[in-house]
Amino acid sequence: MDLNEASGADRHSNTRTITRFLFALLLIVVGLFGCQSEKPANKNELAKYLLVLDSGWTYQASRDNPKAIQVQPTHDIHEFLAAVPAPFTGWLHNEISVPADWPAIPYALTVLQSVASEIYIDGQLVEKYGSIDSVGNGTKDYDPILIPESVDLKPGTKHTIDVKIGLAKGTLFTTIVEIPNPLFHAEIKPMDAAILEYRDMYALDIGFQKQILGINLMIFIIHFFFFVMNRSQRANLYLSASAFAYILGYNGQIAYYLYTHDHTERFYLGNLFFAAFQIGNMLCFLAVFNFLERKKDVIYWIVILLFFVSVPLNMLWYDKGWRLGGAAFQLIACTCILLISALSLRKRRKGAILFCIGAVTSLICFGIFMSQGTFDSSAHFLRQLTVERGIWFTLFWLLITGSVSAYLAWDFSLTSKALSKQLEEVKKLSHQNLAMEMEKREILASQNQILETQVQERTAALTQSITDLKSTQAQLIQSEKMASLGELTAGIAHEIQNPLNFVNNFSEVNQELIDELKEEIDKGNLREATTIADNLKENESKINLHGKRADGIVKSMLQHSRVSAGQHELTDVNKLVDEYIRLAFHGYRAKVKDFNVDLDINLDPLAGSAPMVRQDIGRVILNLLNNAFYAVMERAVKADAAYKPKVSIVTKRENNTVIIEVSDNGSGIPDDKLPKIFQPFFTTKPTGEGTGLGLSLSYDIITKGHGGDIRVISQEALGTTFSILLPAQTVNSIA
Repeated sequence: MDLNEASGADRHSNTRTITRFLFALLLIVVGLFGCQSEKPANKNELAKYLLVLDSGWTYQASRDNPKAIQVQPTHDIHEFLAAVPAPFTGWLHNEISVPADWPAIPYALTVLQSVASEIYIDGQLVEKYGSIDSVGNGTKDYDPILIPESVDLKPGTKHTIDVKIGLAKGTLFTTIVEIPNPLFHAEIKPMDAAILEYRDMYALDIGFQKQILGINLMIFIIHFFFFVMNRSQRANLYLSASAFAYILGYNGQIAYYLYTHDHTERFYLGNLFFAAFQIGNMLCFLAVFNFLERKKDVIYWIVILLFFVSVPLNMLWYDKGWRLGGAAFQLIACTCILLISALSLRKRRKGAILFCIGAVTSLICFGIFMSQGTFDSSAHFLRQLTVERGIWFTLFWLLITGSVSAYLAWDFSLTSKALSKQLEEVKKLSHQNLAMEMEKREILASQNQILETQVQERTAALTQSITDLKSTQAQLIQSEKMASLGELTAGIAHEIQNPLNFVNNFSEVNQELIDELKEEIDKGNLREATTIADNLKENESKINLHGKRADGIVKSMLQHSRVSAGQHELTDVNKLVDEYIRLAFHGYRAKVKDFNVDLDINLDPLAGSAPMVRQDIGRVILNLLNNAFYAVMERAVKADAAYKPKVSIVTKRENNTVIIEVSDNGSGIPDDKLPKIFQPFFTTKPTGEGTGLGLSLSYDIITKGHGGDIRVISQEALGTTFSILLPAQTVNSIA
């Protein structure tokens, strides 16, 4: 909703919201003043009995060391460390006198310190804070933070006070939020006054912190749910995150002030909670920046840059870093909110005037807060914190954050009202659309009937077309089958034609030779008759050879076309391969007497079993081994004496696949013939030595019958490797 187009009623609502915010702020201020604890009547009276041990101190490295130097232990420890670097142990000595006019009441010793200490009065141990190791490694510092410790002192008496002090190497210090680090600061006062100061200090600090924590928790919850309900308004997310950072910061601040006695722990805790404050300040600035819809300009980058500079500055520059870094960043962030709000007033951005008021009053409250301080670097913040200062500091934080929170909440309510109005309009439009929809449905119903009739007619025509198409496809398939059959028949005829031609030719020659034989016998020429008979015998052997070749082609074709009836059985792959290696080797040696080859058998025990038709896979292995034996023998004939025929058989298992590899170092397959080796009737062997159906049949057995694959890698004159890949799962049937 754009306030540039807001009506007079919207402007009146804007003014009313600002009035409500100021009234709520007044109630909070009244509540804060009401949290002030009642002061007992004798508090001022007891306060005059105070003995600050800030002078007359001497320091000795040890009690036996006669050399003593004057020191001021109430000053910052770094002044002492400039002369005596840590780790160190030593003794502080002083003499005190209790005024004679003091009342005879219980007294207490309160201490602020940056070391570990053992306090002795008149040689008697009064209290021990932390632990002291003479080497320094085991020294553990402890700041009691003004915890009252009872001491037995009488009015008008003199006493000696000796303090053994020690500091470990690497102890870290910080003065974040006006926390001093004196070497040793002690006071003697009435026990009632010490307890009252200690109680008020804790109660006042925790009281203010709880007030601020409660407000931050409320802002965090409210604006987080605002963002969840309207994610487009990211200012709610930034403000919610800012409140969460403040919650972490104020919780850390309570622990930092009151419950952390170790200075190194206080160093890290102080920097963490102060960084949380700075994150909260930056996120609050981003909430305003985002809500005012400003583009990233110089002001934006100044705030971001100063944030990243100020956080390490807090840690690295003792005493000055947090003042120039953290505290200055908080003021700069507030000032930049004022600046961008003032610039947005020219563009009449919604919320700009309220942000300006919040930023100006926030800076005024901070000025009043600072004016009530002592600016004493040795003064503890909690000891100079009053209800009035706490209220001004709370208002400094609350005015800017509260103004942003108030306006974002008001903007959310405006958005909700606008959405409610739009919802009513949507309901009206929905009723109108419903009436129009009913009318359209009636029209569509009539049109659907017409379309349904047309669809039925077209479906019938389409069904007839599909029937005709199926018939045509069947005819095409049959034609293709017949063409394939014709091509196959032509191939068979061509392959059988050669041996048949030999048989016919030699038969005709034999007939002529028989006639010549008869003539020679009639002539009585037995020598010539014998020669002719020898020729007849030789021709008959050739007829027998080519007849067997034709018979082999026919038998191979019958095997190739036969549908296997074998059943798949789970078979041990290694046993099957080993059996057919021996069968192939001995079978080949029976045909070739001088056959000799080096067999390299590597059967992986993990190959396991696979479902297969045992006889079919055995036939494939046998065929591959016979081809390998033939290849190495063919190369052995042509190669020199250094060549050694070798055939390798390997089994292995990869995932769910069993692999059988048959490799040889034979003559290899030429590249131009390699793509054709699985085609029927194709062979690389000379005529009469192969039908060209062995690899084709093997390919069908592996791929169609077992759902596997057979692959070949070959390089001419180097060798060939065939790989059988069988799935380790049941195949339903053999193709």
